[in-house]
Amino acid sequence: MIRSLIKSSTFSSLASILSYGLTIILARNESQSAFAEFTYSVAWALILIQIIDLAATQCLTHFKLSSKKNIEAILPSVYSAKIVALLILLLVIVVTGSVTGFNVPISTLYFLIPAFYLGPVFEMRSLNVLFAKILFVEKAILLLFCYFYLRVYPLDVFVYVAYFVISAASLFVQFRLLNLDMPNPRELERSLLVRYVSQYWPIYLTLASQVAYGHISRVIIEAKLGMLAFASVTLALQIVNALTILQTQVDRHLRPKIVESVESSNIRALNALSFKYVVGYLLPLLAGCFLLYIFAGEIISFLFGEKWAVASDYLQYLLPLIITVAILRYLDIFVVALSAGGGNLIINLLAAFALIGALMSISQGRPVQDYLVTIVVVQIVHIIVVIGYLLRKYPTERPSIES
Repeated sequence: MIRSLIKSSTFSSLASILSYGLTIILARNESQSAFAEFTYSVAWALILIQIIDLAATQCLTHFKLSSKKNIEAILPSVYSAKIVALLILLLVIVVTGSVTGFNVPISTLYFLIPAFYLGPVFEMRSLNVLFAKILFVEKAILLLFCYFYLRVYPLDVFVYVAYFVISAASLFVQFRLLNLDMPNPRELERSLLVRYVSQYWPIYLTLASQVAYGHISRVIIEAKLGMLAFASVTLALQIVNALTILQTQVDRHLRPKIVESVESSNIRALNALSFKYVVGYLLPLLAGCFLLYIFAGEIISFLFGEKWAVASDYLQYLLPLIITVAILRYLDIFVVALSAGGGNLIINLLAAFALIGALMSISQGRPVQDYLVTIVVVQIVHIIVVIGYLLRKYPTERPSIES
């Protein structure tokens, strides 16, 4: 496990570095308005991807184990549902825009292909390293294209098209390497899809509600404080996310083991996994937070330029999210494995509505820092409530998750 985790994390880290490299190029060399518009489209794409994914990234491994079906039987049903979700989303966006005048940028559509990536299948087959390599190559090609293109031309629609074409090619390669055919909607098993939806809809709504923290909250900031404030907060969050680049790889390695241990009621194994997570992952993250707090100004100026210096102040306020997000992601694995989605859904919906309501209630003219403190405080309270719920629901026969 450790060797595979190191390899996959290395390639994942390199892919993230390349992605951040593109952000640095855009932030330093493009106008603030062009960069802000680009990041605004990406933020909306991340919201829509979370909705379209139907919790497959988190739940498909568990569903395969519990349903005793092979992946060739599962994919057509899940992919058909994803396509339907995409079409419904587009319809809702068009109708909402025509009624309210609030429009999601059309350029958001260029960034939606990753909603159909096959990460869960690579996870099931213990091919996390291969999937990380694919993402690394994808990001490398994209960075090279944008680097040479932006040396001659400004940021325009061709950069958006490049994102779409390269991610579509990556998806095609994933199918080929896994020896899978593109899912055929005619092979959809309605009973299987109904079982998936009925089993995981609480997890799906929980994940959808969690986008309030990182994405909807930024959209609210843009609506109330403008595009440049949005872009500055986005850059601060880029640094925050840089310290959590291992999270997906850690999840992919831990999720199957946690699911299997819960299914077999192996409490000792679960406690050992929790201990390793705290010591091997959370404590190094905490140390990284202290370093970032001390050198926030220097890091922002070095990476993005002096024109984005205000982002360093925002970064210091957002650093607790590095730890809170890692804890929430770990708790989410237990929620799925323990089939505790119902109560967790209510908690997440309440947290999302509380955050959105709190951000919207901040009076006009208040500084960005007030919004950031609100985000952090709501997430800390959220974690406390989730831990209390799980401990109360499984006080004796279930594994301890205080960590």
